[in-house]
Amino acid sequence: MTSPRLRIESSSLRIVSHRRRAWARRIAVVGGWGVSMALLAAYAPDLTGIYGTALTFLCLALLVGSLRGGPAAGAARRGEPGAVTVVDGGALCVQIGGRTRTIARGDVVAGWTEEGRGQGRVLLQIRTGEVIAADVTSAADGHALLEALGVAPEQRAVAVQLGSPHTPTRRFVLALVGLVSLAVAAPSALISAGLVMMGLGGSDWLGTLALMGFLSVISGVGAWRCLRPLVGTTLRIGTDGLSIRRLLRRRFVPRAEIAGVGVRGAALVVERRSGGPVVVMASSAEEAASLASRVTDALAGRAVAAPAETLAALDRAGRPLAEWKHAILALLQESAGYRRAGIVADDLFSVLEDGAARPERRVAAAAALASSGEPAAQARVRAAVEACVGTKLRIAMLRAADGEIDEGALAAAEEEAMRRA
Repeated sequence: MTSPRLRIESSSLRIVSHRRRAWARRIAVVGGWGVSMALLAAYAPDLTGIYGTALTFLCLALLVGSLRGGPAAGAARRGEPGAVTVVDGGALCVQIGGRTRTIARGDVVAGWTEEGRGQGRVLLQIRTGEVIAADVTSAADGHALLEALGVAPEQRAVAVQLGSPHTPTRRFVLALVGLVSLAVAAPSALISAGLVMMGLGGSDWLGTLALMGFLSVISGVGAWRCLRPLVGTTLRIGTDGLSIRRLLRRRFVPRAEIAGVGVRGAALVVERRSGGPVVVMASSAEEAASLASRVTDALAGRAVAAPAETLAALDRAGRPLAEWKHAILALLQESAGYRRAGIVADDLFSVLEDGAARPERRVAAAAALASSGEPAAQARVRAAVEACVGTKLRIAMLRAADGEIDEGALAAAEEEAMRRA
């Protein structure tokens, strides 16, 4: 029988299924659209095309607008008294009232802490799309729970889908107007393109072309202005910086470039050492404050800096790749002639887990620690990789964790770290 390794009593504990709610909303919208079309087909078949199109736009507006945009962080949640327990096997037991649910540790994909109702709260994201929200008496309890599950800021990066700052009514209006504008812009643009390709002459042709072109531009701008605020933003927070993804655009703000974070209304403001701040809109001031707290925890500097000798041993310093790799892999091997006095595993961990360290040094530290063959060291190397959001750095460190230093991947990681957001 497994024994409790960590047990935290909570005055308010709740499990929220965002994915289940999302599917319920989709089914309701599709079902409503189907019923409406069936009624039109039965009682007004001649109007099915016109009204069917209008109902389609209405359903899309409801789905995209008013049924989306809820906050993922900072939302007020009321639950029941209960307890969360992490057992020796790593599983998470959630007790609410008389019900108990066991969740495998591998199914807990992310977590963070935030302030709520005058006390701390810890949130855990489950692979099924559910979120466990539990009030805790102190921030230390919340961090201990995250650490026991392997999702603390220094162990794993977190990805948060930000909510919309607009009310459901405003989102509905924006979506409806935007979709109608898009319905006008698309055929107007096609007609304009057809007239140009046909090359017809006469004043009537020019007048029609000017009208269709004007409608396509005005409607297109209106659709963009209305639909753009409804596009969700995904914020990934890691020890090496922040990744902000919206549509097909991704911005990476490296750790060394971040001077501080703050909250301005419903916006998370990331101050940079050079250039202007990066502003990320959230759904509310509470969500922005929750994100700022997580960013601060993830980017907190390490208390002990690595000695200069360790840093010098990790630097490539112009050496050929094979020579540099051979020296790195021998740093922690007692029998190797390349071992340098005074370099211990703790010094290498200081570099490995420092999000502000240069990718070259972090990759070298990962390779040296992974080569020791100790399971605990290899686990910490994997945790450091999971805590990164820089795609190129993750690739380079993963290969280093397997004992391979990829020169191309390392060069890409260095370029990514130097690139301004």
